Amino acid sequence: MKRLLIIASLMLAACQTTLVSEGDRIGQVTKLSHKMLCSGSPWSWEGELAMMGGTLASGQGVDGNAVGAWAFTVKEDKLAASLQELLGRNVRLHYQQYENRNTCEMGSEYLVTAVQSLEK
Repeated sequence: MKRLLIIASLMLAACQTTLVSEGDRIGQVTKLSHKMLCSGSPWSWEGELAMMGGTLASGQGVDGNAVGAWAFTVKEDKLAASLQELLGRNVRLHYQQYENRNTCEMGSEYLVTAVQSLEK
């Protein structure tokens, strides 16, 4: 019985959502939608950021052209409302990256926690 309890505890610990990194991304929010990812799950905001400039290993993107879309999740309605107002504008998004996330609550492994407009 004790062995079963230990195994169950280890399995539960392995399934816990784990914060593995956090940082910032810069670009333009091109998509933001409110969706239910699984039947009966809470609604979440799922978006995409068109990243601009920067350098890639391939050398693409150094001229300011979009280098790709970055998918993210937003859980707070107030933050999603701010993002909606900034659609198509240059922004800095602060994010946290999670492993072992519940995919019914977060469509992306990146959770946006703050937004800053880069336009004056």
